[in-house]
Amino acid sequence: MPLTSKLDLANWLYMPPFGIFGASHRCPEPCRDAVWLPPLDGGIMNRQHQPQRTIEINTRLVTAGGVLTAVGAAVACTGMAIAASAVFAAGRRMIREMDVPPAQQAAMKWRQAKEASRAGMQAWQSTSDAQS
Repeated sequence: MPLTSKLDLANWLYMPPFGIFGASHRCPEPCRDAVWLPPLDGGIMNRQHQPQRTIEINTRLVTAGGVLTAVGAAVACTGMAIAASAVFAAGRRMIREMDVPPAQQAAMKWRQAKEASRAGMQAWQSTSDAQS
């Protein structure tokens, strides 16, 4: 389907699967909610030889997209908060059900490491004394 005018483009954007309003809704010429932007070439155009190009932005669609993005972000944050609370609750429950608390386990491992280090140092010194 060739797009020959802004109205054709607006109607094409509203048709499924592209538009959210369905084929029954048509944008009037010119769209009430449209914003006209300056030309894209960045310079001064020769108005005698070239027609001025503009971009038509339907602000209702931009607003709807922004609102949907914000709602999606809020839902995602809520989901992450629920998942985090479930993980933290499971961790607390696991620690409560342990036979030996983590602090006591850490103290026992520290004592074991010190004793192993001391035993290794004594064995090294005894073998070096025996060789000399």
